[in-house]
Amino acid sequence: MKFKNNRFNSKFLIGAIILISIIGFYLRYSGIDKVSLWMDELYTIMRIQGSLSYTLLTSSDSAFPPFYYLGMNIFRSVFGTNDIALRFPSVVFGVLTITAIFWLGKELFNWKTGLIAGSLFAIYPYAINYGQEAKQYSLLWLFMVLSFLFFFRFMNKGRKSDKILYILAMIISIYSIYIGFIFLILHWICVFIIYRKKIKDWININLWIFILYLPWLFIAIKNWLARSGIQWIPEKTKAYFMNELFSLITNQSSQLGNSSNIEVGIYILFICIALITLITDKKNNEQLIILTVWIIAPFIIYFIISSIYTPLLVPRYISFIFIPFILIFSYGLSYGLEKKALRIVSIILTIILIILIVNYHIQPIKENSLKINKENWKYIFSLACDNSNEKTLTIIQSSKHVPNLNNSLFHEHYGSCIKGEILYKEELKPLPTLSKKYSQLLFIYRGYPTDQDKVIQDIINLNYTQKEKIHSFYSNIVVFN
Repeated sequence: MKFKNNRFNSKFLIGAIILISIIGFYLRYSGIDKVSLWMDELYTIMRIQGSLSYTLLTSSDSAFPPFYYLGMNIFRSVFGTNDIALRFPSVVFGVLTITAIFWLGKELFNWKTGLIAGSLFAIYPYAINYGQEAKQYSLLWLFMVLSFLFFFRFMNKGRKSDKILYILAMIISIYSIYIGFIFLILHWICVFIIYRKKIKDWININLWIFILYLPWLFIAIKNWLARSGIQWIPEKTKAYFMNELFSLITNQSSQLGNSSNIEVGIYILFICIALITLITDKKNNEQLIILTVWIIAPFIIYFIISSIYTPLLVPRYISFIFIPFILIFSYGLSYGLEKKALRIVSIILTIILIILIVNYHIQPIKENSLKINKENWKYIFSLACDNSNEKTLTIIQSSKHVPNLNNSLFHEHYGSCIKGEILYKEELKPLPTLSKKYSQLLFIYRGYPTDQDKVIQDIINLNYTQKEKIHSFYSNIVVFN
């Protein structure tokens, strides 16, 4: 498509971005409260319940810096802590990222690449999932994209405004989640490969970032050395690293549902077109290097850290690599649409891809948010409310991985309708004396279904009969009569 004048060009692009953003907003907001808050989101509530100083204090001993939680604390004071209010900021960040990706794609390649990339991000399952979660990831992705955008602009145009905006984007990233430092490392790699002539300007930028991060630097070092909040991450094999790279790129994830082989084939075809084009076109070498570093280097960094210090690779910590993949794919598709020899094939494959995305992704999102594997405490506590009576004892037990399950967060948020008595126990050894006044017992716990078999058997030995056992990922309820 060619435009006769820039005015029409601008109006078309603005209208297209607004339309895509509306679609992205609908997909993120639709069903936002259908899936229960899971453990990490309940931790968000815990950190923002008190004053701003309390939020700072709790962030000083966790895997996450305070920026996101401070903002959520202020937001909570106005809109409360219901499911929609907690998740709505992530929806907004996700929608804004659509425009940011369009902007980056246009800056790296052309407006067609940006428009395709923004459209894909609007409907991409990973993006929708974390755009519905009361955590930092949606915010992180927004400022990650902006950091790459302003990095590329400053390195090529040298404008002071881009330098300031880059510093701002990086500061927000590393004050929101420590993963933000990965982006800084990626930019350092790009500087050494492409922009060595700009090294003085780059050192000056990093000096400003260092100064602005000084108030939190020693707390960050302390948490890193103590592995605060990441002790639970298991060790990963080399095969796991490679499998996770492929699953993130092709959406072959057991957590979000699998793509079809046809869809994966279309992805790979246009990635190959993009790579061949970029390699043969010397004008775009910088863009190819930046996107390649963005995809490959994080896995190398995580692998090195996991090998010599502590396991660190978790899908949600590395899932940001799907964004450069989308950009490469979009460039390949836009190139195919421009060339007469590839145009018809590209249009047919694009139609097939859209149909597959709707069939495999949009329908599950529309029906039940995303069919993702997370604790469904809303469902579990709804069952508890429905099954309880005045002679019911409800025991809520935490696992060793979740020491704060017994602080009544779950009950306050979902279980206030539970009738009878409620007992919070870190350990049920020995079991409480259960007198005849309890005609029914409900046992709620987090973990795999077999994790509490010993406790369940002990309850049965106390002349209680197991009636029903419901498992929803890590969330469980067992009903005894």
